[in-house]
Amino acid sequence: MEPRPGRDYGTHSETVTVTTQEGASADLHLSYTVQTPNFRVTVSTEAIDFGAVEVGYAQPAPRSISFTNEDDYKISLSGTSELRVEWSKSGFVYSHGHMSARIAPHETVTYTVQPQTGLKPGIYIQHVRGNFTSAHIGGDTFQSFDIPVTFIVAAEGDLPSSWAAGQLSQAAAAGIVPESFESRYTQAATRAQFCALAVRLYEKVTGEAITQRATFSDTTDFNVQKMAGLGVVNGVGGGKFDPGGTLTREQAATILARLAEAMGHPLPQAAPAFSDS
Repeated sequence: MEPRPGRDYGTHSETVTVTTQEGASADLHLSYTVQTPNFRVTVSTEAIDFGAVEVGYAQPAPRSISFTNEDDYKISLSGTSELRVEWSKSGFVYSHGHMSARIAPHETVTYTVQPQTGLKPGIYIQHVRGNFTSAHIGGDTFQSFDIPVTFIVAAEGDLPSSWAAGQLSQAAAAGIVPESFESRYTQAATRAQFCALAVRLYEKVTGEAITQRATFSDTTDFNVQKMAGLGVVNGVGGGKFDPGGTLTREQAATILARLAEAMGHPLPQAAPAFSDS
């Protein structure tokens, strides 16, 4: 006695009546489980950051993205490189315009990406996105990937500090760096620019657009109006905001604390202790 072939994944049960030559009978209850294959693909990297360079740079070497099928079943890969929607610039060259492959058991496929030459100053971002499917589960997706690729091109003498470049790329890939922050990296931010950053962070984390507004007589900046509408920023008196004013450290700390509370993550009351304070 053996299970019927071709059954769907899951647990199946049947009752079989057994009769002896003497006419005695009894019911035999049978059950078996067809397990779903444990598909798994290893992706070689979670992100690719080509760092920061000045205009006139030598083209960086290509970087690889590899996919390894760790199981005993053939799988299908489908992926594309997607440009961040609000920008028209691309900036990257791929070994394949579209990632598509059938990956045999324990086989690895590799693609490369490389920044173009001659790019203008700016932060260049693309997301390599895709999924894996298998005919063994009806062509359904069992794993997806999203790999941000970043490259910063700065004007001559305008490179971000080495200690900040990596985090700047991560923040840009997450979609929280406004375009106004894509130059003059080491200079102080204005009050209005910091509001733009705060709006990006709030709407990205909460997934909700800010609908509240509060206005000032000296600016029509919608990011300022949004932050003021949430109660995160205040004016400087007389109905003014001073949007071009340099942001002080105490103002930045206050805005961040209010922003955290507005997002539902108020900061702890206890102050951190440092040995050299």
